[in-house]
Amino acid sequence: MREFVYHPLMDEHVLEAHVDLRLGNARHAPLAGSPRGRAAVRAVLERIHRDGRVCVADDGARVRAVLAWRDDPEPWCGAPVCTVAIDHDSAFDARGWIADTLDAELPRMEAELDLHLNPVYRDVYRALVARGVGVGSVVLLGEPATALAALGDVGGLAERGLEVMALEARHLDEALELTRAAFAAEPEHAWFGANEGFLAFLRSRLAGEIERPDHVQRVLLQNGRLLGHASASVDDDPLFGPTAGLGIVLAPELRGRGLSRPIYRALLEEAIAHGARLTKGMTSHPAVLRLGAVMGRRRIGLAMRRGATFGESHFAPYLPLA
Repeated sequence: MREFVYHPLMDEHVLEAHVDLRLGNARHAPLAGSPRGRAAVRAVLERIHRDGRVCVADDGARVRAVLAWRDDPEPWCGAPVCTVAIDHDSAFDARGWIADTLDAELPRMEAELDLHLNPVYRDVYRALVARGVGVGSVVLLGEPATALAALGDVGGLAERGLEVMALEARHLDEALELTRAAFAAEPEHAWFGANEGFLAFLRSRLAGEIERPDHVQRVLLQNGRLLGHASASVDDDPLFGPTAGLGIVLAPELRGRGLSRPIYRALLEEAIAHGARLTKGMTSHPAVLRLGAVMGRRRIGLAMRRGATFGESHFAPYLPLA
């Protein structure tokens, strides 16, 4: 087995092989085999290969494994991160290679990690955990119709004393402050959630969305006070097709009142009306994890980071990996 490290010159052959490895194990993505899906994966990996370090295991006939990473000083999360991509041939015993490569490369990665791991790579997962890189959150995929059927009739929000209306420009400051306060109080659920850079990114995205007359950004009001923000952003994902990202942020006085189910039901109905065939999102919140299991959402990815707050039991039934 030959091993190489490329930096900073990009090798097109290695890049294409990395794309093949990633798509070959993307069993959860309906459009992984499409030209558009391949182009999307290639674009993500190309940025890392072009500017970063690329570690390769090559048996002389083909590339069997790749670990690539790059420093990203201005990411969407508003703080410097090292974006990391790890993939290997499913028939390749990667245990020795990944251990040696992580021992060499992790000390070079000085910033927070942005590492989304495919759960099929069990040996990579175990090697990361052994080196202090744990699960920050899980990526869950579901079908809106299945979720709605599982939730059943949970009643509406009006009968709980809440007014629901479309997010407007006049609500942006309050909605963003709600997000800032939530993640400042519980940074373990999104270490970047109260970062000014992330909030600026979120403001820009929301301002763009509310320009569309059919947007699904909602605020929850009680006695005129904005106490919640719920969203179902539907996009034509190149790997998944029409997919909704669901999000809920509630002020402390609304939590523990059984609102998650009716809010999710309303968002799922909106998502279906806007053509969503799937829902996809990332979470570590216990209530969302439990409700995700009820709704039949399945784990398709692991967001890994150093010094992760939660152990495997926190993410039951999505961990541990068998």
